[in-house]
Order: sequence, then C-alpha cells, then structure tokens
Amino acid sequence: MSLVESAIQGGRCSLAISGDLLRDENVMLALKERGSLSPMALSGPPVAPVVAVGPAGVARASGNHGVLVIVEPGEADTGGLQKLAELVRQGGGKPTVFVVGQRYNQLQMMSLFRGLKLEHIKERGKTWVAGLPLPQADEASAAVANAADAEAKAAKKQADAGPRFVFVGREDEVAELTGLLGQGGPIVVSGPTGVGKTAILEHAIEAARLTRLPDLALGRGVGADALFARLAAVARAGGADGLYEVLKRPHTPIEAVEEALRSLQAAAGTEGQVMVVEGLHLAAGREGDFFRKSRLELLCEALLTQTYPLRLVFTSLVQPVFYREGRDAPLRRLRVEGVKGRFYYDIFQAMGAPEFPRDRFGPMSEKLHGHALAIRTAAVAIRHAPALVDNEKFFRMEDISDVEEVKKQLEKRIERLPDAQRDLLGRISHLRYPVDATLLSDIGVSRKDRMYLVAEGLLDMVGTEQNKRYQVHTLVRSALPTRASSDFETFEEIGKRLAQLANNAEGVAKLALQQEANRCFIEARRFNLLIELDVPDYDGIAESCLGLIRSKTPRFDMAAQRIAELLRRDPGNADAHLLRLELLRRQDSKNDAAQQAVQEALDQAPVPEVYHEAVAFFLARNARNKAIKVLEGAVEALPEISRLRTRLASLLLRQGRRPEAIDHLKRAMDQDPMLPDAYGLLGMARREEGADSLEEAENLLREAVRLAPHDVVQTSRLVWLLLDIARGVPERAAAVRAEVRTLLDNLLLHDKKSWEAHLLYAVALREEGAENLDRARWFLKQARRLAPPKGGPTGRFDVEEALQELAEGKLDEAETRLRRLEKKDPSNHRVFSALAHVLEQRGQLFAAHAELVRAADRTAPTSLDRQAYDVELARLRALIEASAGVVMPAAEPAPEPSAEGAAEASTEDAGEAPSAFEDVEPEQAEEASGEEAPSEEAPSDPSWDV
Repeated sequence: MSLVESAIQGGRCSLAISGDLLRDENVMLALKERGSLSPMALSGPPVAPVVAVGPAGVARASGNHGVLVIVEPGEADTGGLQKLAELVRQGGGKPTVFVVGQRYNQLQMMSLFRGLKLEHIKERGKTWVAGLPLPQADEASAAVANAADAEAKAAKKQADAGPRFVFVGREDEVAELTGLLGQGGPIVVSGPTGVGKTAILEHAIEAARLTRLPDLALGRGVGADALFARLAAVARAGGADGLYEVLKRPHTPIEAVEEALRSLQAAAGTEGQVMVVEGLHLAAGREGDFFRKSRLELLCEALLTQTYPLRLVFTSLVQPVFYREGRDAPLRRLRVEGVKGRFYYDIFQAMGAPEFPRDRFGPMSEKLHGHALAIRTAAVAIRHAPALVDNEKFFRMEDISDVEEVKKQLEKRIERLPDAQRDLLGRISHLRYPVDATLLSDIGVSRKDRMYLVAEGLLDMVGTEQNKRYQVHTLVRSALPTRASSDFETFEEIGKRLAQLANNAEGVAKLALQQEANRCFIEARRFNLLIELDVPDYDGIAESCLGLIRSKTPRFDMAAQRIAELLRRDPGNADAHLLRLELLRRQDSKNDAAQQAVQEALDQAPVPEVYHEAVAFFLARNARNKAIKVLEGAVEALPEISRLRTRLASLLLRQGRRPEAIDHLKRAMDQDPMLPDAYGLLGMARREEGADSLEEAENLLREAVRLAPHDVVQTSRLVWLLLDIARGVPERAAAVRAEVRTLLDNLLLHDKKSWEAHLLYAVALREEGAENLDRARWFLKQARRLAPPKGGPTGRFDVEEALQELAEGKLDEAETRLRRLEKKDPSNHRVFSALAHVLEQRGQLFAAHAELVRAADRTAPTSLDRQAYDVELARLRALIEASAGVVMPAAEPAPEPSAEGAAEASTEDAGEAPSAFEDVEPEQAEEASGEEAPSEEAPSDPSWDV
C-alpha cells in the first residue's frame, strides 16, 4: 500500500473502479472526497466525480514511476479494461499496475497489460477505497484538469462538426466474441439485419489482436467461385497450394470442397488471421438447414463442420441447423440481441437528438426492441421533429426482426434529402464493403457531404474510433430506387479505381480488389475491362445470365452463348449447368436436347441440386422409373446426403415399393436423427396402412412437428391426419379440432404469408360447422392470394371452394366447378368425393354412388381415405335400397397389382404435366408431376406434397 499512497501524494496515481463497485453509495461518498484523483468507471454511466475511461483519467499514471490501480475488475468491465490498456500504450509510459480485489482474471490482465509490472492487493475494494489518503493539489492535478479541459473542448469541436462515433452497450458481446476468436475454426454471428453485428465484429477483432484478411460478402455476383478463389489465395499464402492447383484444372464440385478443407487445415501460416464472410443465410436458406445443396451450400456446410487454424467468421440472419448429432461440434455461435434500453440515451446524444427526460426511453425501448439501426433512425427523426417522442404510433416495430418498419422510415428520410445528397448516397451505395474517406473522396463525396449523410443516419460509420470507415447499410440500399444504386457509369468508375488499387497490392488483398473490380465491371456491362484472375471466378457472369433469362424481355441467345463459354472453361460448374437447364426449360426445348443437358450435368457436376433437377425433369415427363434410377445413383454417389434418401423413399412409396422405401427412411433417420422429413414421410407411410397403424403414424408425425415446429410441410401432414381422426373418432373430435387450431395459429404466427396454412385453416373451419363458413371463405381467399402465380395448387383450392359452396347450398356452382376440375385432374379422388356429396344433395343417389366408387378406386386399399369411402358407400347403398326396395351389389374391390405391375403403373389418367423444370423446391417436385391413379401403396393425400 505504501507505494500506492506515495504515488497518490505525488500525483502519480490513476484510479479505475469496476461498474459493480460504483453502485455502492459508500464507495461514491469516499470517491467524492478524492475527486481530484479523477477516478474512472470501467463500465456503466459515469457519475461525478467519476469520469469515463479517457486521457484525463490516465494522465496521472503516464509520467515517471506512475501507478495505475484497478479496483475489483469483473466480466462486465472488459470493454473499459481494453480501452484503458490502449490509452496506457498510447501514453508511452510504463506504470505499475495494481489490481485490488479478493481475486481476478490473471490471464486477462497479463494479456491486456503486456510488458507492465502487475501487482495484486488482496483486499476488498470497498474497504480499500475508504482507506485511501486524501490527495494534495499538485502539478499533476493541474495537468489532469488541463487534460480534462482539452478533452471537453475536443468533444465540443467534434459535436459541432457532426455526429459522434458511438459504440455502447455491447461489452458482453465483444468479450464473448473475443474469447471465441482465441482459437481457429468457424464462428457464426447471427442476428436480424441492422442489429449491430458488424460493429461487434470490428471491436472484437481489434481486441483479439488478429490480422484481418479482406472480407467477402455473399450476394449478387458473389457466390461459390468467389469463396473458392478467396480460400485458395488465403491457403496458398498460409503455405498450402492444394486448392489453388485444383481450381486451375478440371474438377468436380466434391473434389474442390474436399481439397478446400485439406488446404485450410494444412495452412499453418493462417494462425492468427481472421476472415469475415457475410451473408451465410443466402446459402443456409430461410430455415438455416442448407435445404438446397449446390456448390456454395456444400462448401459452407463443410467449412462449418470442420476446424482449421484460420478464424473464419460468418455473419448470418439465422444460425445454421444440422440434423446430425455432433455435426456442429467445431462450430462456435454468437447470437446478437438488441441494445439494452439504458444505452439509448448515449446513441440519441451521439446523433444530436434533443434532450428529453430519461423516462421516455422506456416506451421507446419497447417499440424499437434494441434494433441498432432503428434506434439511430428514430434519433434522427426525433431530432427533426421532437414532437414524435410523444407519438404512440411512431416507429412501432412488432419485434426486432420487423425491418419493414425500419425501411419505411429510411424511405421517408431519403425522400426528404436534397437532390445532390440523394445522388451522392446512391453513388456510395454501389460500394459493397466499408471504405475509408479517401475512396469516397475519389468518387466525388466531400467531407461535408459525408458527415451530413452520417448525421441523417443514412451512412454508417463503422470500424473503431481510431479506424473509421463508411458503408451504406443493406437496409438503406434497399430503400433506394434501383436505378440510384445500379448506375452503369458509377460502377465503371469504381471498378477502374479498384483496379488501380489492385495494381499496388499483393496476395489476398490483390485478389479481393480484383474480384470487386470485376463485379463492378460486370454490373456496368463492360466485359472488355474484366481482369484475368489466377483462379476462376465466374459468379458475376452467371448472375448476368440470370438477368438475361428471367427478365421481361429475355435474351436467350446471349444467355446461351455465355453459359456455353462458362461451361467450356469450367465443366464442373454446377451452377452453370443449372442455368442451362433453366434456359432450356424457358425455351421449351426438344426433349432430346434437354435430356442430353441433364445427363451432362449429372456426369460433370454431380451435386444434390443437379440430381433433384434431373428428377424433376423425368417426373414432369411421367418417367417415374427413370427418376427413381437417378436417385438410386445419387444415394450411392452421395450416401451422406439424407434428403436424397427421403426423396427416393417418397417415390418408391408412390411406386408401391414399400419395404425399400421404409428401409431408406430408416437409414436416413439413423444418419440424421433430427431430420423432420424422415419422420414425416414414414408417418405418412404408416398412415396409408390404415387404422391398425394410426397410432404409430400419429407419433411419427408429431415427432416431425416437434423437430420442425414452423415447417408447413410437417404441420400440414399432422393436421390432415388429425382432421381424419376428428371425422372418424367422435370421442376425440373436440380435442383434436382444438389442437388443429393451435397448430395452425403457431404456423401463421411464424409465417403470415403461408398459403398452405390458410388453406388448412379454411378446411378446418368448414368442417367445424356452418357458423364458421364466413371465416373459412376468408381464409380460402387469403390462400389463393398468397399462392404462387404459376404452378399453385389450384385444384385443391377449387375442391375446397366447391365444398364451401355445397355447405352454403350453392349446388349448381359447386357441380359446375367440380365437373370442370375432373377433366383437368382425373386422378384426384377428392374431386369425385366432393361431386358425390353434391349429387347426393340433389337426390341423385345412383350417380353419387358411382362418383364415390371412382373416388375409392383412386386410393390405396388400406388407406384411411379408402376406409372412409367404404363407410360412405355402405351408407349410400342402404339409402338406395331403402328408397327403391332393391338390393345394391357391393362395390368390387380394386384388384391388387403385382410388384411388376406396380413398377410399370399406367399413366393414362394423368393430368397435363407441367414444364420439365418447374420452379419448385426439390422435395416438392412430385407435386409438379402429372400423377396417375395411385397404386396399392400409393399415398392419396395432399399432405404428401413436400
């Protein structure tokens, strides 16, 4: 203690107190008596005489024989400790660091204050502070006062110049991510767009003292090629050339993925380096489970499930999902939540919002949910119109992911910009990555304009306070008109500037600049300016082909030429093969040309998505046996991809090959015990076995819903089964119908635009009784409105429409609709069943009996539908006998086809098949095929559509 006391008396002691200790009123009273020490708060809001960690507080310890005392540091003080250590290093002195407390994190303190002498005073902080001697006024005190005045003047000058850089309320997240960055391997930082992931990353990487490689943002024109090329350059610089050599020669996607992992694991030189890949959700999909698997998805999934020296950080809207237990063991995760309400004041002050009582921030926090960009946008709006503070309707977000409200506010702000600044914002939005002020100046953005846009909340000030950079946020870019952010001349200008910078760069930085320059040249339609890269990167060219194929005025000839050139250079580019198949579909090409393209894709780029596309091609031509053969080859080539097995099982069930299908489903469940589709399809298979397997089917479908509670496919399967139970088991009807409503409410709460959920609700309400018909009709209208414009389930809508008309007594309308539908879809048993009900209402019992027989013939003999139809047929026969006095012969059961006959089932009754490459999800391709009347084992329920 003597050394500290002498330092206090000599004006050479700086004091830093933990945020927890500052909550004690006795500690605050003791510090007020020693206010000339300028004690610093390591966390929490500083209350006089305590000041924030800054030059004024550290000034005493920066001289000769200085002493820095840190009292009871905790986890919440990590951010303050990091800033304190940085100020000590900048001061140039080497003070002795004393840590007061019963215990502390010695490794953390040694790493932060590396090179300084570290001492421990094992005493309670409260007692130690109370026993401090009162300091005398000296030159150091004057120096501290002068430093404080200088700091205040600098702050005032900065406030006059524009908005302040502010980063508050993220100490815990930065500390957690800094810890995760302590070892190599994959990390995923997830959260809604605009929540503040980038700012946390910037500070954590700086705190971890890692070498940062250029970022890569997945998106338009940046995909598998760009990521492969960047990883090849990183691994090569780290001492592994394997991936670089593979990419320069013909290869399959699987070879490239496997070599990428080997090269990263062998690149010892990447230890201590970090690379950020933005936009993982574009590969992972909405549910985060990599449902679609082409090159990018396979590569990302492989990178997330292995470890290597490089710190590879992915940002995403959702966390990735793996159905195989332990598959994600190497992956570390950080979920970013909202900013706490107590930090709103600092953000509002930094954005220049007017002062108002702190109790107003409580309601503001409830409306904004801690969304970082929303808080800044609200601060700017209130700065312009202070009365908005009291407006209950202003900026009310439903939850933190409700970015539509943020976009609306940003659009209003952009509309109010002067024309010159709006044009400048559009120019900056062409830049995909954060840039420094120099590059902004090169494209005509002055400092005054830059700070004006920052003050309006439309230009992000990212990085750290010592290394500021600027970027237009994705939400701001989406609020701009398309033409404002995609000007050809601006893209060309930026591309040329980046190409010049690339000439003076080396290694990974050079490749990153070249890739971004090429993206700009492609967007500018200046293909003659493209830079030849050492490794192939054709993502931008493939993206341009999409525009040529899908635009309102397509240019199929140009697209075909570019795709052919792309495949000539890289035959294993699966995305180019998929583009060619889409082009042939849209051109309505002849069957031979399309089949040849399918076979080439299977031979040269065998990835799951190509297999699924080939299956869709054969199903659209009613060649189910060929589709099964393709999938059998797929599960042999890629045995680890369980979804190939589940789709094969689905087709085998439809083909009557039940034992083989169940075997594949069980193997899929063994491989991925948490894969919902395996349980769902097996449950549907058991459902078709009739009442004896009903309990097992229900358990399997409930397990599928438990694993994927928001998956409309799994929920719809369970709902259809529960509706069947409600019809056939009266004692369970009330409880089951209540459960159906609960399931559908949960589904709509997660996805308000699900047409399937609306259709199911319409069915459930109609079956509950006439009092719910109005609501049922509303749900049906919503389902029609939300369904895709082409390829939607119009048959299911028409059947439900007819049944609602029947319930309302509109027999003519219902019959007309069903007669039209039976010609379009003669394999749909529900059409004939509904028609039978209409005819029975008209009193045409013989005709109703005939239609019901046709419905029964189109279902499997053991299915629940067939059993229900048998009951209805018996009832109709009794009515006919009673009214006519004759005995009706029982309907003869349909002959059970042999295995050979089932394999070669007839397709004469199939409806018109859609185009070969219908835009459906891989598991939904069966719905696109024109199905024949089901065989013995064939499913007969719309919930089979995956």
